[in-house]
Order: sequence, then C-alpha cells, then structure tokens
Amino acid sequence: SPPPDEPADEPEPEDILSAFSDDLDTDPQADLAELDDLGDLDDFDLDTAPTDDSTDDSGEDASADESAEFAYEEEAEDTLDEAAAPDEDDLSEEDVAEGDEFEDLDELGDIVGDDSFGSDFGDQIDEDFGDIDLDETDLNEDPLSGGGAESFDLPADDDIEDLENVDEFESFDDEGFSLGDFGEEFDINEESIDEFAGLETDTGDEGEGIEEVAGAGEGAPERELSDDEFHHVQQTLASLPLNVKIAAEEAIAESPGTAQQTNDLIDLLIGGASPAKIAHQLSQILSRKVEVPKGYQKRSGLAFEEEKETFSYRLRYVILPFLGRAALVLVATAIVGLLAHRLVYRPIYAAILYRQGYEQAQEERYERANDTFQRAYELRRRDEWFKRYAELYEDHRQYQLAVEKYDQLVFGMDPGVRAFLRGKAANNELIESVEGTDGRRRQVYDLLTVDEEAILDHGALQSETLANYRRADELYDILLFGDEYHYDALMARGANYMRWAEEDAQRYEDARQSYARLLARYGETDAILMQFLRYFTRIDNQTEVERLTSVFLNSPEAEVDPQIYANAAGYLLDKGRIADIREMLIQALQADNETPEIHYELARYNRRVNAPTEERAALNNAQEAFRRAEPLSPRRLHKRIDTDIRSGEYWYERDELLRATEEYTRAQNRYTQALEAGFLDPTAELARVFARQADIDYYHSGELDRALQRYNRAAADGFAPDELNYKRGFLHYRDERYDQAAEHLFDIGTSNDLVGPDTVLYARGNTLFQRQNYFGAQAFYREILDRLQSRRDQIRTLLVEEDPDHRALVENLIRVHNNLGVALYRAAVRGNPQDPDLSQALNHLRESTELRENYLRDDETGERAATTTLGFLNMREILYPNEQYEPQIFSELPRDMEQLEL
Repeated sequence: SPPPDEPADEPEPEDILSAFSDDLDTDPQADLAELDDLGDLDDFDLDTAPTDDSTDDSGEDASADESAEFAYEEEAEDTLDEAAAPDEDDLSEEDVAEGDEFEDLDELGDIVGDDSFGSDFGDQIDEDFGDIDLDETDLNEDPLSGGGAESFDLPADDDIEDLENVDEFESFDDEGFSLGDFGEEFDINEESIDEFAGLETDTGDEGEGIEEVAGAGEGAPERELSDDEFHHVQQTLASLPLNVKIAAEEAIAESPGTAQQTNDLIDLLIGGASPAKIAHQLSQILSRKVEVPKGYQKRSGLAFEEEKETFSYRLRYVILPFLGRAALVLVATAIVGLLAHRLVYRPIYAAILYRQGYEQAQEERYERANDTFQRAYELRRRDEWFKRYAELYEDHRQYQLAVEKYDQLVFGMDPGVRAFLRGKAANNELIESVEGTDGRRRQVYDLLTVDEEAILDHGALQSETLANYRRADELYDILLFGDEYHYDALMARGANYMRWAEEDAQRYEDARQSYARLLARYGETDAILMQFLRYFTRIDNQTEVERLTSVFLNSPEAEVDPQIYANAAGYLLDKGRIADIREMLIQALQADNETPEIHYELARYNRRVNAPTEERAALNNAQEAFRRAEPLSPRRLHKRIDTDIRSGEYWYERDELLRATEEYTRAQNRYTQALEAGFLDPTAELARVFARQADIDYYHSGELDRALQRYNRAAADGFAPDELNYKRGFLHYRDERYDQAAEHLFDIGTSNDLVGPDTVLYARGNTLFQRQNYFGAQAFYREILDRLQSRRDQIRTLLVEEDPDHRALVENLIRVHNNLGVALYRAAVRGNPQDPDLSQALNHLRESTELRENYLRDDETGERAATTTLGFLNMREILYPNEQYEPQIFSELPRDMEQLEL
C-alpha cells in the first residue's frame, strides 16, 4: 500500500530486529498457513493487525504508536554486505530477546512489502552489520552471539535450495556478487531471503494467490499474477545467482524502469529464462551492469544446483581445493616452524639457559650451572658466555672451573678433542696437519678458536693467580703463531717470564728478549720502557733503575705504569735512597690512585721518615685498595699480608693491644690459608706475624707457652732474628730446659760466642752454669765483668739515683761478681774437693757485697738495705759450710736483649 502522507514515528532498529528475530523462531509452514487466512496483502492494515502483545487490558491497540513505514531505498547488494557483520554494540542477543514480537509471518510480510521498509531497515542493517568482513573464518561466527552458525536461529525449509560450496564466490570482484557459503553458515537460504524480502507467501487455499506484484512507475497499473505464474517466478528466482536474484527483487520492488521493462522482466522470470537474459534485462532496468558468475554462464541455475550436489563437483571444487590449500598451509607452517625453531626458539631458549646457569653459578651451584651451560651450548654456541662464566668462577675463586671454561672456548667442548689439541699446543705443534671432524686435513692452529681476549685473560689467570707459568706461555704461543709481533701477547709473555724468574732466574733473559722484540718493532714507547724498568728492578741493576726513573721524573707528561713505578720506588727505598721516592709515588698516584702498591710503598716511606700520621693514612688506603683489587696475585697477596702486619705493629707501638691483635690475627689467617692452598711459600717477612703475636703473649698476657709455640713457628718459616732466638732461649731456660736454651742462645750473633750484647753473654754464662759447665760459665762472666769494669772506669762519679745507666752498671757488677765467685767455687770444689782454692771465689763475692753495701743505701738515711745480699750469704756458706745451703748465683735472665739490667 502507498505510504501515508505523514509517516508515524519510526520504531527503534533494535525493536525491529527483535521482532524479526522472534518471528524467525516460529515455524515457517505455520506462518504461511496463517497467511492464507489473512487474505490478500492489499487488504492487510499494519496499524490494525491484531497481535497477542498489541492489546492491553483496555483492548486498545498498543502497537499502533510503534508502527512505522519503511522506504526501500538502498541497494539490496550493499544491504546484504553490511548485514553480514552486525555491530555487537548495536545488536546483541539481549536486544533480540527483548524486542517486540511479530505474531506471524503475515505481519512480517506486510512490513517487508511496505515501501518504507527498505529505507530504515537498510540503514539499520548498514549500521548493525556493516562491519562484518566476509572472511572464511568469520562465516562460521554467529554475528549476534559470537558463536557458530547453529546459534543464529533463522527458519529453515526442507525445500529451500542449498547454496553451500559455491566456489564461484572467488569471482566476486570480477563477475558480480556471489554469496557462496555465506547463506549456509548463517542458516540463510533462498527461501528465507524471499520471505525476508516479502516476495513469497504460501499459496494457501486453492484459488487464492498474490495478485499485486509490482508497479511500472508512478501511477502505473499493477500487474496481477496467478498462483502458477507466481510459483514460476519463485522457481526462477531460486535458480538464479544470488547477485542476479537480489537485483531482480530490487527491480520488482522499486520499479526504477518503465512499466514495459518491468513486465518484460516478470515474463522472463515466469518463462524461466536463462540468467544471462535476466541479467541483461536487469542491467537496463537498474542502469548498472549485472553480471552472471562463470558457474552460471554455461548452464541453468537448476542444473547448476543439481550439479553441486554431485560428489565429482564437491571433489573438484571443494575437497581438492581444500586439500591443496591445507597442504600448502601445512608446508608453509612446517617451513615457518622450522625457521622459527632455528632462528627464534633455539637462540632465545639458549640465551635463557645461559643466563639461568650463570645465576646458578652466582649461587655457588657450580655443577648444576655447568649442566645448564651444556644444554644451552647444544642449542646455540655463544662465545661471550664462556668468558662470562670463566670470569665469574675467577671472582668466586673457582679457578679450575674458570680454566675449564677458557679451554672449552679455545680447544672445544669435546673432552677428547680438547685434550688432543691442548697436547699439540703444549708441544708447540700448532703447524702440524691433522684430520678434522669433517674429514679435511688442516693445521692444528686452524682447529682452535683463537679468541684473543679469552687467551690473554686465561694467560693472566695462569700466570698471576695460579703461578702456572709454563701453561701461560703455551697460551701466548697460540697468539704469536698467528702474529710473531703480537703486541699484547709479547707484553703478557714478558710479564709471565718475570714472574717465572722468581723461581727460575734463567727466565729473566727470556723476559728481556720479549721486551727487546717489542722495542725493535714498536720503538722506545713509555709502556715498553716501563717493562725494562721492572726488569732492571728485579735483576737488581740499581744503575739502570735510577737512569730510567730519572727519565720519567724529568718527563711529567710521560705515561707511567703505577704498579711498576711504585715497585721501583720500593726497590730504591730498600737500597737506602730517600730522595725522589715521594715524588715517584706521587707521580704514580696521579696515574691511578687505586693501585695498592702505591699506598703500600707510601706507608713504608712514611715509617722510614718517621711520619706516623701519614703512615697510618697510607696503611688504611693500602688495605682498602688491596680489598678492592681481590682476587690478588701471589705478589700482591704478599704485600697485603705485610700491610696488615705493619698496621698491627703501628698499634702495638702505641699500646693499642686489641687493635694490634686484630690486625695480627687477620694477617696470620691470610698467610696460613695461602700456605695451605699452595698459593704462597713460607717467607721470613710474613712469618714475623707469629713473632709479633708471641710478643703480646711474652710481654703482656703471660701466655709464655703459647709465646714459645709462636716463636718456634716463626723460626720454622724463616723468621729467626737474634732477638727471637734470645726469647726462645729465655723461655727454655725458664722451664729448666737448659740444653734447648743453650742451643738458641748460642745461635745469636757470629760464630764467636764471646761477641754480642751483655745480656746474651750473661744468659750464656748462666745457662752453662746450670748445665754444670762451670769453666765455660767463668769465661762469659769474665768477659762481661771486663766490659762493665771498663765502663765504670770511664765514669768519674756514679750517680746511681739519678742516672739509670749508672744504677744498671752497679747492679750488673753486683750480679756478675757474685756469679763469677760461685762459678769459681764450684769449679774449685769439683777440681779438688779436699783442698779447693777458694781465694778468687771469695774475692769476687766480697766485691759483690761491698758494691751492694756502698751504692745501694737508702737515699735519705744512708742506711744499708735491710735485706742480706746474696754475695754475703755465699761467703758465709763457703767460710762456714752448712748442709742446708749451697752458694747460689743470680739465676734470672733479662727478658730481652735490650734490657739494661742483667
């Protein structure tokens, strides 16, 4: 029916779609049956059509306000394209479920048949479904719920022709629109589209049919079709390609052409004309080209539909293309997968494993770290990880693991191959030709991974840390095989020979030759001259050391090696030279203030010039610099231990015994650990730490037994100065081990036993006396007495109470006279017990008594001491023998050699 003058309010799109969705859930056959009862479409008024939901309790039509008139203005093809992809925001399952319902298909038919249907509904389809891309993957998706096609609940009819598997869908761009499998995927078929467009109704009862089909223009009479004619139109439309069918529906519904053109089109449809003729007629009516897909050009639509159902058609156009595409996808997937596995997965997973193993090594789980490294290596070799693992193992002092990693990088992962190549390198057989794993014969050198950085780092580890100088030399041979003037290799090799020469002095010449080759090739550079300075320092060539140091002192811009320069300063300091030492150390400090040797030598220099404040600061800096430089080479570790000992000595001299004990303990632990590990050999300079600890026991804590043990340990490692031997002798003498005491006391000084400090001679005399060697004791007592008497003769007036030296002189004369007298008495009695010559003995005892009586009186009263002198008691025993008493000597010994009083 024609649209009213003023259209009613248009219903919301979601209401229309909801009604449409609800109506689609009904049985189409039942709806068609109801259509017969409603009569002709011309007599049906949408505004008055009763529905179950349109009447409220008052009986008024509730849907009258919601009715709308539709204008079919958009092209059917564009509408269908856009309808294929509804916007989930505009049309959802909930919207469909909550929309108004149409009670039957007749009402839907009236709406569709209304001229106003096309405009608003097409716009709504454009809005709601326009985003769908007719993609093979999207065709299986429910545009409303996101699920499969089975969830899109459109009515189906068994008699509807299936549009499945139309392979001519691929010709969309060139040959017109073909929906292909889209209808099947969304459960839309030819008959459902007819219903949607309002072109089909059930024939209903006999004699009734559709009389009004289309107009031929404004005011043109409408053509009435009989039931048979309408049925033929339906059959022809069902057999047409979908694009032609939609164009035909558009031409009939909108009648854009003349009445004659429209009637000719209807006649073609009734007569079952070929799709090509119908398409030609539609092109004239619609003023645009309508093409028939290739699949329809050679046969009628019905024949094509029948052919589609055959197995051969499906095999040719569906199965085989699908299998071909599947095979192509499978091959492409396999290639991409293989490339991804080799170029993406393996490198990434290998990097993860390398890092995981590195973290395990940091946690000191070294065995697991190596296993993880092996797995990563099998995935992909990464040379930088060999070096990173080796450096980490060095930091953790796992030196053998570090060596293994360096060897794996250079000589290979296979243990057998690695051992073979290492043997060839050790024997300097790098030029020898051997057969590789690939069957080709190559030089041994070509089978190695010559990583210069790794070889130099490994050589430094072997030389500086492990003191394996021969192995380091083998590594440098690899670099020099490829370049005999390799600068870094020659420099490192010369340094290795210098360390090696500390065990084998002949290696100094090898070092000189290495430096000479550098000098001949690269000239007198500062770096090369520095190596010669180290060489001359080690071979004790003071003249050349002073010459080279003067060169650098006169060249402030010269680049000095701070370690070599500081060692040269220490060498000159040991030679007793003080001038220029500070300037040299300051110049080295300007080059690098992190070098521990600089601060170490500054501490030694400041002690030599008696600058305690500067010495303490230098010792603190040296300890911190050595700590930051760990792990230390044997030479540096030696200086680190000596620094701790010097720090302890500094605090001991200031009676800071706790601090001194702490420093000594730290030094002793480092020293003993280095000895146990074979990292250092026993040295007298470092063994003095035991003697310094023993001094605290000896002088302060009273732990004399422990002191003796520590003195013995120091002497065993080479530290046995006269002072230490005296203390050892004193401790043995104290415990009445006179034989051991004599052994240590007679080790002091030169081979002439009567030469030495007074305390030593006195200790020797007492020790011999206790061993009952009275004649030997007499010799030492007489020597001491002569020395003391000579000093006494040089003093005009003795000031015993004012001068400690004078008092010590008198005290010593008293002791020596007494001991000599007793020794003479014992010797006389042993020589002739019946008639001993006691005159000399009594004379010395008298001298001892008089000295005591005359010089050690009370200062204020002048009275003699209340105690009886030992000399007097000994004289009385000799003159008046008593079985309960025997003449005695002053048996106590001074604690050290510097003590004034005996």
